[in-house]
Amino acid sequence: MTQPTPPPQGQMSRAALLAAKQAVIQDHDRKRIEDAKREPLPRSRRGIQITLLATALTLAALLAGRPTWLFPPLEVESSVLKEASLRVRMYIEAERIERYRRNSGRLPATLIESGGDTTSLQYLQDGKSYSITGQNDGHVLTYRSTTPTTEFLGNSYELIRARSRR
Repeated sequence: MTQPTPPPQGQMSRAALLAAKQAVIQDHDRKRIEDAKREPLPRSRRGIQITLLATALTLAALLAGRPTWLFPPLEVESSVLKEASLRVRMYIEAERIERYRRNSGRLPATLIESGGDTTSLQYLQDGKSYSITGQNDGHVLTYRSTTPTTEFLGNSYELIRARSRR
């Protein structure tokens, strides 16, 4: 390592400025060479590329083959469960309508007014009674407000609960 030269006294000559500039350049070059010796050699990217390619091919094969251990088959809901699901949904809507009637003293004009959902349901009312007709994958049911909701519901909750335990 070279010793820094002490600052000159008085006015600097051109030769002194040139010598100082060369000393700075040499010191910079020396540091760059030392830093390059300390840096590890760059790793080959070929191994990384091969690993990424193998991983991508494996994932593509899994998606194309859809093995059952990764993609379990979807359970097809039985006709009985579809009807039970529809009954539960209609029961919930009937309970909303009855709650609305208790709170406001009248039937709602629409299911939305009672806070319900109209998807695949049709609501009709005549001021005193109402009916809800619903559809679920070919099953069509109609609930009339003259029927107790628990009677309409039947054992639908138990059927659905038994399905979830399997």
